[in-house]
Amino acid sequence: MTFRDRVITMENHVFMFKHKNDSWFIWIDVEKSVLNRRVDTRVDEMVNARLVDEVRQIFIQDVDYTKGIRRSIGVPEMAKYLREEKNIEEADESKKMILQASI
Repeated sequence: MTFRDRVITMENHVFMFKHKNDSWFIWIDVEKSVLNRRVDTRVDEMVNARLVDEVRQIFIQDVDYTKGIRRSIGVPEMAKYLREEKNIEEADESKKMILQASI
C-alpha cells in the first residue's frame, strides 16, 4: 500500500494508521524563486499586522540574540533593528531602511 493510499484510508482507520506510522517525513519540493516570493509576501503580511510592535513588547535589550533559541529565524535581525530604532527619529528614512534590512 502506498503512502497516498494510507492517507486516503486513514479516515476509517485512524488509530491503526497512527500506530503503524509513528513518524512521517514529508518533503515538499518547490522552486526557490516561488518559495522566496511566498516568504516575502508572508513577512510583509506579518509586518502589516503589527509584528514589530508585538516583538518590541517581548524584546529584552541586554540579551544575546546570537545563542540558543534566540537564534531563530529573524530574531537576531529584529534585535538589531530594535536596538537601533530608539536612536533614530521616526521621520528619518534610515529607520525604514534598517527595518527592511532586518526583515
